Amino acid sequence: MTPADPVDLQGGPVPPSPADPVDRLDPVVLHHVVNTLGWPDLRPLQRAAIQPVMDGEDAVLLAPTAGGKTEAACLPILSAMSEGRWSGTSVLYLCPLKALLNNLVTRVDSYAQWLGRRAELWHGDTKESQRRRIRLQGPDILLTTPESLEAMLIGVKTDHARLLGGVRAVVVDEVHAFAGDDRGWHLLAVLERLEQVTGRSIQRIGLSATVGNPRQLLTWLQGARARERPGQVVAPELAPASGTGPVPDADLVPASGTGPVPDADLVPASGTGPVPDDLAPAPDAGPLPDAGAVPHATDSVPDSTSGTAPGTAPGPGPDTPALLPDTPAPLLPDTPAPLLPDTPAPLPDTPAPLPDTPALLPGAAPVPAPPPGDVELDYVGSLGNAARLIAALHRGEKRLVFCESRRQVEELGAALRAREVTVFLSHASLSADERARSEQAFTEARDCVIVSTSTLELGIDVGDLDRVVQIDSPRTVASFLQRIGRTGRRPGSTRNCLILATDQETLLQAAALLVLWGRGWVEPVTPPPEPRHLVAQQLLAATLQQHRIGDRLWPGLWNGLAPFDRSAAPILRHLTGEGFLDEDGGMLFIGPEAERRFGRRHFIELTASFTAPPQFTVLSGRKEIGQTDPSVLTEERPGPRRLLLAGRSWQVTFIDWGRRRVFVEPADGGGLAKWTGSSLAGLSHTLTRAMREVLLGADPPVSLTRRARACLTEWREDEAPGTAHPGGTLVTRVGGDVRWWTWAGYRANATLAATLPSIADPVQRPADCHLRLREDLTPELWRTALAAAGEGGALVLPDIDPRAVRGLKFSAALPERLAVATLAARLADFEGATVALREPVRFHTGP
Repeated sequence: MTPADPVDLQGGPVPPSPADPVDRLDPVVLHHVVNTLGWPDLRPLQRAAIQPVMDGEDAVLLAPTAGGKTEAACLPILSAMSEGRWSGTSVLYLCPLKALLNNLVTRVDSYAQWLGRRAELWHGDTKESQRRRIRLQGPDILLTTPESLEAMLIGVKTDHARLLGGVRAVVVDEVHAFAGDDRGWHLLAVLERLEQVTGRSIQRIGLSATVGNPRQLLTWLQGARARERPGQVVAPELAPASGTGPVPDADLVPASGTGPVPDADLVPASGTGPVPDDLAPAPDAGPLPDAGAVPHATDSVPDSTSGTAPGTAPGPGPDTPALLPDTPAPLLPDTPAPLLPDTPAPLPDTPAPLPDTPALLPGAAPVPAPPPGDVELDYVGSLGNAARLIAALHRGEKRLVFCESRRQVEELGAALRAREVTVFLSHASLSADERARSEQAFTEARDCVIVSTSTLELGIDVGDLDRVVQIDSPRTVASFLQRIGRTGRRPGSTRNCLILATDQETLLQAAALLVLWGRGWVEPVTPPPEPRHLVAQQLLAATLQQHRIGDRLWPGLWNGLAPFDRSAAPILRHLTGEGFLDEDGGMLFIGPEAERRFGRRHFIELTASFTAPPQFTVLSGRKEIGQTDPSVLTEERPGPRRLLLAGRSWQVTFIDWGRRRVFVEPADGGGLAKWTGSSLAGLSHTLTRAMREVLLGADPPVSLTRRARACLTEWREDEAPGTAHPGGTLVTRVGGDVRWWTWAGYRANATLAATLPSIADPVQRPADCHLRLREDLTPELWRTALAAAGEGGALVLPDIDPRAVRGLKFSAALPERLAVATLAARLADFEGATVALREPVRFHTGP
């Protein structure tokens, strides 16, 4: 019997199933799926991906966290590699994080070894000896980042044509993480230049968690040839019946073939050891576990208020800690005073609610049942109280705690360590060795806590996880889905998350996010507009790669991909005029200004599309701990200068200002953690509108503790009447403080402030929920300004402080006006501003 003749495990023949896509997998790959991995079948996504991937089509493979996306790409790619007899480095596997690459390389290489192939790793931490080996003998699959791929193209040590000229397919893991920021534009541009090196169109396969616009994500990933190449969104497990809501714009590919993996001359697996839960096929569907199977915070920690709300456990236990008192400041200082008569003032031609009103959000599930998962929302009032609760809950289990800032990670880590909790930390300012030690220890430990920013949000394996705890609220539903998806991987378990709000505003934000989650809504992934600074970077990088480019032929380097096409001519003229590029005989060369600005370390600065404020490296002896913000070293503070890093306090002993290094020794507490960011902050229009819904009475479809319910009830009774109205927006006055409660989001409010300069406070900073208006606002001023805007007046880009362009990488290679215009376009939200302008407006009068 040949390997193509399927048999069952008892030796009997199985009728051929020509429609089963599994038959297309290489027989050796199929053998190892059953015998080495011990899988009786493939997951629906893994089955559905075989045909398009092996046919060479572009694809976005969509599944929740731990949905088997890596295997869905690797199994058919390896089979195509074998079938087509690809040689040399034929597949690139790109990831947004080095830690994710470190986590994947062993797994991908083990699959490649089935066919006598190999996979290797190249990123910023890769040793030069390993890079030399890769240059001499390229692996079949190279795992890397877009920045390292750019470095290979422009580096003098790498013969990029020899190493990369045989690339046929690119797998982009966590593609949604790229598409939503400038790294996505950089990725697309580098892939177009890579196609120039290979002389062929390269297959592009994106792996993504749940997104709101997968079809658009696929078109984006296809780049310049989106209209020429076939492509599919493969998402069989995200049908509406799954409880996650529909995928609104996807050409979904159903899972084809329903039979088990054919056992071609296979024998039962033996001695193969356990298979990781995130790789094994999903268990048979069954009823969801009872919510009581996962203990809640209120099972062991008393609430600060009396009474028992539905879904909570009554009364404190004898061994549980009470939370410290917390009195958050009210949203409004006092009862709003009358501003104008208490009559609604609808704008001209006020329309019906727009489609993105939360009740009508695109992507909302037609059935109101919430997605599967055991989620609880608690209000603890402070980070110290959160540490008390985490230390007391779920002892003996492995817990992953997500925070929204590096400072929170450090402070919570130190507080847990003070309570003798085994704790590990992970964030971007810890050294690679420190992060690796934490991740390895956490994978192997049981009774412990790891506290992390979003660095562990993506598909990094942290072992068999029991609990996810979220401090405050993520900014997006997509992020929450990634985080809750870290749990529930064992058969019989369910995904779970305990959200601990440390103040009233984050409680409201978390409740609103859970309302959206309960509807099955997920944010669409939208690339940032007008990446002019990356156009400048790409022109310089392409010149470095080719040593010279033609002053008329350069658009062809990106195959006509906008905005790297002829529309970039003004930027090219600026680069030439300012000395970034030299021109001679119709050719362009790297100029002296580019050497001066970016030439350090062989132009390594040109390979990264993002920037970060300068940081100081922290060293204890010769051991690197991480990086800290310079302000920690320069701010005036009484007593010895101490900083908090890796969850421990350190006393500064010496600062090397020239080399940006600070030497420390261990200290007993008192350390300060601080970092400054350069990205635009603020909440989205949709999330902010959902916050208004919560204030007006909407409850998320999760368990609320008595504390959380009492806090929301208090806010609804005391503050909501002066901030939110179901019929439109409110304008209120508190003393001299006049606010328009738009609930439109940070970017929309910034747009409104620029569009209504006659009534907006000129010195305000944008806020998520409101817009400050002039203290001397009169009814006439209000009606005149709003009528002008409502009668077709053009919306205006937000004002940008010219100093803000310093946070825009490569802004030095742009005219200042273009750099400012780029930031203004990214801060604007015309759609959200239009919604606020068209709503009826009520002027609130107090009692």
